[in-house]
Amino acid sequence: MKIESPPLQVISGDATPDEVAAITAALATVSAEREA
Repeated sequence: MKIESPPLQVISGDATPDEVAAITAALATVSAEREA
């Protein structure tokens, strides 16, 4: 499964771990839908 990484500054900036998890989950969902 290919997941496109968000810009590193988004992850390492002001995002909380919860926000990072939400972003990651959203990207995984989009990737899964595109491949389906």
